[in-house]
Amino acid sequence: MQLETSEVSRIIEMAWEDRTPFEAIENSFDLNESAVIYPDAPRVKAAFIPPLAQACHQP
Repeated sequence: MQLETSEVSRIIEMAWEDRTPFEAIENSFDLNESAVIYPDAPRVKAAFIPPLAQACHQP
């Protein structure tokens, strides 16, 4: 399952909010705390890296 760019943005937003527990992210996106903190988790990386790479390589 690949995450959409909008989902990755929401996960990052939720993780940075002090009021959102990691359990809420896990319940919503099936990603545990380690997968959110270390975004080399396969599903997050697959969704996040290609758009980031595209943005970095555009003239």
